[in-house]
Amino acid sequence: MNASNILNNETDIESYTPYSKRPETYIVPVVFLFIFITGVFGNVTVIYIVIKEKLFNSPSYRYILNLSFGDLIVMLGTVPFVCTIYTFESWPYGEFVCKASEFIRDLSIGVSVFTLSMMSFDRYKAAFSTVIRAAHRNKRVLRSSTGLRIFSIWFISVIFACPAAYNSFLLHYTISNHTITICYPFPNELGTWYPKSVVLIKFLLFYVTPLTIIACCYVSIAVHLINKSKNSAHREFHRSSKRNFTRAKIVLSFVVIFMVCFFPNHLFMIWFYFNPISRQEYNGFWHTWRIVAFVLTFLNSCLNPMTLYITSYHFKRLCNVHVFRCFTSGNVERNSSENLTIDAQSKQLVRNESEMVTAI
Repeated sequence: MNASNILNNETDIESYTPYSKRPETYIVPVVFLFIFITGVFGNVTVIYIVIKEKLFNSPSYRYILNLSFGDLIVMLGTVPFVCTIYTFESWPYGEFVCKASEFIRDLSIGVSVFTLSMMSFDRYKAAFSTVIRAAHRNKRVLRSSTGLRIFSIWFISVIFACPAAYNSFLLHYTISNHTITICYPFPNELGTWYPKSVVLIKFLLFYVTPLTIIACCYVSIAVHLINKSKNSAHREFHRSSKRNFTRAKIVLSFVVIFMVCFFPNHLFMIWFYFNPISRQEYNGFWHTWRIVAFVLTFLNSCLNPMTLYITSYHFKRLCNVHVFRCFTSGNVERNSSENLTIDAQSKQLVRNESEMVTAI
């Protein structure tokens, strides 16, 4: 996981700067502390509300629950360790944690991107297929198919994460008359082709391909709705289109955040491993870019709950009832009947919204 640290070491040994004199030594851990606290709190809150209100009976919230579990795993299994790679010169946690952190990180990325792809594809099918609408009447069949898809997401993600766990190792690097231990995912005996292959495959598999599929789905949906609106003047259709747009906005928000958070890291890795003179060109700009890109990949996991809270009005109401009354218990007791009414209304609205074929 702190393989990125080796970039500096390989760039210019003579200009090596001790960690105590680097600003990122003090800034990055603080940023990661914020990511950890907000990420754990946000994803635990989403999981709690979905389970407490039994929203997981709908396919939409099963996917959201799956997304939150993937984000929570990386918060608990990776962030506590990687937040110190800019604080300690050597990896202090041993080889097992090195392999586990690399595995969990790739697993979480796979779960996130494949879940987003599946959510987008489901919306595409819902917009075009009347058969899907009929199938939604059989909730048992729907739940089984959604559960099978989620299982497939995790199974495929585990397979793609296994190479990182198997190949990651502790690299001992001698610099400035002392040895630094680094958690490194690319064994030297595999040559230069291996890191290039891994970087390219991850870029295509975890970024380009799923985002292309998602883009095609939503472009097709948009064209379909535009053509349909030209041939329909019914008020009910326009109401339905408005609801569809609102729900699509939630999924698209997840996708845009994922795209923005992971693009800088992919760009840096491609530049570094495919540019033959990258070590000579590595400077302050690329050093800052690398750190920001690295942090953004983890920031994505704490932004998803915030996105759901902002974009879903009914989920926001449920969240306010369940979470914020913990901090205003006195007011809640004085207004218990009002809160219970809001709770019941929000729960019913979310369930009604989720049961529709064009759910988020």
